[in-house]
Amino acid sequence: MYPAYPENSQTMPDPSQLTPNKPIPWQCSQCGVQWVKAPFTHQSVAGAKFCRKCAKLYFSNCLTCNTLLYKSNSQLLAVWVLPTGPDMDWHLATRETRHLCSNCCSDEQWITCRQCKGHELTNESRLVNYAGIGQRHCCRRCYAVEGCDRCINCDHHFTANNLVTIDSSKFCAVCSQRFPIPDTTFMQNKSKLFVGFELEFLHCLSDLPFVGPFGHLKSDGSIKATAAKGGYPREFASRIARGDTLLSQVTSVCDALKASQSYSNRSCGFHVHIDMRTVTASQRKQIEYWWFLYEPIFFAMVRQQRRKNTYCTSVKLEGRFRPEHTRYQALNTSAYSKHKSYEFRLHHGTVNSTLIRKWILLLLRFVTKAIAAPVLITDERLTGRQLLISFYRFLDLPLKGRKYVIRRIRRFERYVRITEYIQLSKEGTPQRVQHQRLRV
Repeated sequence: MYPAYPENSQTMPDPSQLTPNKPIPWQCSQCGVQWVKAPFTHQSVAGAKFCRKCAKLYFSNCLTCNTLLYKSNSQLLAVWVLPTGPDMDWHLATRETRHLCSNCCSDEQWITCRQCKGHELTNESRLVNYAGIGQRHCCRRCYAVEGCDRCINCDHHFTANNLVTIDSSKFCAVCSQRFPIPDTTFMQNKSKLFVGFELEFLHCLSDLPFVGPFGHLKSDGSIKATAAKGGYPREFASRIARGDTLLSQVTSVCDALKASQSYSNRSCGFHVHIDMRTVTASQRKQIEYWWFLYEPIFFAMVRQQRRKNTYCTSVKLEGRFRPEHTRYQALNTSAYSKHKSYEFRLHHGTVNSTLIRKWILLLLRFVTKAIAAPVLITDERLTGRQLLISFYRFLDLPLKGRKYVIRRIRRFERYVRITEYIQLSKEGTPQRVQHQRLRV
């Protein structure tokens, strides 16, 4: 396997003229060592003669085509070598440096693994979807160690944190939304509408929180870390659920976020998606109308920085509906074209499960009542106090619910800017709105 030539000869002698296994004198052209060996124990390389030590030092076999080549003219690649034996486990693979010839080291044949920065053949690697990064190549060793797998619905490969197990089957975050979490009871949450929520937060540990069974994580560029605490900005998007399962899902997610030392600051938000697949177009208009009427009360129940935030602006513009519908409104109706849902983006960020549960129940109660209540065309003027009382009666809030609304308003703003009166046209659209400050 190592090159060598007879002494005082420039070319390899013809094998037919040599007696098999007959010793012949040899001399290394690099170090000058002389010895006597059989002629068929070595190979010829470019008319040069080398001893075993020099051949090992200056030559190597190509990893792909096994051609003998000069190391100086080859390219070094770091690859994972699978141990031979009955247990072919990539967890036991060792990393070694191998040589490649110029014909076998093209970029089309070899790729760089995103995890270990090692090299792998293109046809043997996997294209894995990483959260917030996109598709990147992954070698077979990192694919096994990181627990990557493919979605049985879309047949794409994902990391373990972006996969959801449903009935012992693996689904990605997008495909899992088509399979809602099974609901069991409707004791606390009596609404039959499916709900999904998004939580923006910052986590301080290197390991991501374990929220795989309930949704997926993604990056968010709008979140700014606090200078004292720091952290990595993330957004959690849940799977859709309903009934009491939705409330238990909220508790489990918040517990996982707190366990990873996650927190929310002023740049974070909390969004709620309510399913509109079973709601007609006229009923969706009723939801928009009643939100327009009672939006000041909802704004008074959140922190002041959310009221001036460009990511959750009011649906009103100079007392009328905004002519354009953008996704960055407190009531995002444009989400219906993509998700078949209405998105409520008003609430500030939090990892408190109690606050999240109460806000979701309040929005579900509002949507349920708005669907059943037709639009009233009237010129009646309502004062701020009358509008707040009308809000209680419209939602049919019990005493506990009314106290919750008042506590939120008193906590975040002493004076509430509430609509004084709304004058409607015959088409049911507001024509003029005036405001006053109500002391609560």
